[in-house]
Amino acid sequence: MVTFTSNQTWNLPRLFSSDVTISNGAAVTLSCKAYLPQNKKIIVEENSKLIINGGSILNVCNEPVSILVKQGGYLEITSSAVFDKCNIEVQSQGSLKLSGALTLKNSSTIKVLSGAYFCFLSIANVHLADSNTSLNIYAGYISGIHPTYFPGQSSGCISSISSLTHSGSGLIKDYSSDLYIQNETITSNQHYIGRNIYVGHHVTTTKPQGDVVITNDAHVIFDAAENVRLDAGFKCNLGSTFKIVK
Repeated sequence: MVTFTSNQTWNLPRLFSSDVTISNGAAVTLSCKAYLPQNKKIIVEENSKLIINGGSILNVCNEPVSILVKQGGYLEITSSAVFDKCNIEVQSQGSLKLSGALTLKNSSTIKVLSGAYFCFLSIANVHLADSNTSLNIYAGYISGIHPTYFPGQSSGCISSISSLTHSGSGLIKDYSSDLYIQNETITSNQHYIGRNIYVGHHVTTTKPQGDVVITNDAHVIFDAAENVRLDAGFKCNLGSTFKIVK
């Protein structure tokens, strides 16, 4: 493992042969291409920062790599960053800030777990280049930047996930709240996302009671972080299909 304990600026390509750890309050700014071995990762530890400013995280042979933001760590992505087959995980009490344009390619994902802090600015733009890329926000995440480790960094953060500008064929998956589907006829392809998904005639009191029917050869995906419940009054007509993803 390679460990950086002082401030670094990487503006020339870097090739690593092991995991990379940023610790001891160091701030590393990446504005070039950094190559990691297959299944290796950059680990951002307590009080430390990784700022990707026009850089890329890659593998020479197009194998998966990752970034892990631990408790008290901080990752900021800005200015045309590119992630190719790279999975980013922000753990509880870690912080992620999106302050510019970024691209996820080749099955890259971002996961903001329960207890993690997530901030994006109005200028942030996520391009999800293919259908296997996604930004996943889980129940219990906190809007902003951790105030204990990085005070004063939450200015300008937007709290509504639906306001995050994105493009491409991948998805922003907001698993932070439950989804209730009731009294609907679904006639076109749909991808429903929620922490728990409830489908049926009377699964909630906030909508008029009524069946949920998939028809017209529609293909529907129920994508839940925890559970999908198909209750009485759910129907899938001949020629239509549905799939449960957990």
